[in-house]
Parts: sequence; C-alpha cells; structure tokens
Amino acid sequence: MSYRIYLDDVRTPIDNEWVVVRNHDEFVETVQKLGLGNIEEISLDHDLGESAIAEYYANAKPNNTLNYDNILEKTGMDSCKFLVEEVLKPILHYLKFTFTHLILLVG
Repeated sequence: MSYRIYLDDVRTPIDNEWVVVRNHDEFVETVQKLGLGNIEEISLDHDLGESAIAEYYANAKPNNTLNYDNILEKTGMDSCKFLVEEVLKPILHYLKFTFTHLILLVG
C-alpha cells in the first residue's frame, strides 16, 4: 500500500486520502512508521507554528527575507533535510513525487 503525507499545521486537504501531520516531529514519526518506500507523495508546508508565521509577517512578506533565528519551531525545510538524510542511508528508497505548498516564497 502506498501513502500520501500532508504536513501543515493549519490547513487540511479536501482529499481524505492524505495522512495529515501537523509538525516536524509528527512527520518524522509517520515517515518512520510507514516506511519511506511506502510513501508515494508528500506535500510540505514551510511555516509550521506561531514563530514562523510571525517571521513571515515581520520580515518575509514586507522584505522578502527570512531570518531562521526568529523561528523556534522546525519548518518544512527541516522535514526536507530529514528526507534527504533518510534517502542517503545505505538502503535505497524511492519517492515518486514530493510537492511543497507554501505562501512564503523565500522559504
């Protein structure tokens, strides 16, 4: 069986075929539980949590810059880094599609 994972702290897809996770830790736990080889598609949000949203409104939206020092929570970028580390492990894994959905262009 193949799975689709949707990482977003606020939004929920209208298609209920997705496994919805709300933060980076939940994402990691779900990927490890399902197994990377069983995941067909991943949709990632970048801004996860209040400090990421505050950074968006303070810097990213008006200045098109992003200061990760102001973001306390792990972001979708951390989840991407986790995926890269998993894929680079000795056992080969394969992802058919990975999508990113975000409002923040600099993320």
